[in-house]
Amino acid sequence: MQTSARDIVRVFSAYMRSKYRPMQVDKECVRTMIQAGRGRFSDGSRETLELPTTAEEVKAAMFVGDRKNLPAGTV
Repeated sequence: MQTSARDIVRVFSAYMRSKYRPMQVDKECVRTMIQAGRGRFSDGSRETLELPTTAEEVKAAMFVGDRKNLPAGTV
C-alpha cells in the first residue's frame, strides 16, 4: 500500500504512462479538438471548472471510488 503523497503520485504517473502512449498531432488536429469542445458548457459550469482544486477535494475524490477498480499495486 502506498501511503506517502510522493509514492502515490509516482505510482499514478507510472500507471498513466503505461496506459496512454504519446501520439503525434499537428496544429490542425489541436484546432479541431478545441473547436469541438466549445459551447458545450454553460457559463456557470465553465466558471466552476476554472476554480482551483483544493487538497481536500483531491483527497475526497481519491476515496470516492471502489477499491476493486484501482490499478494493481496502488493499494
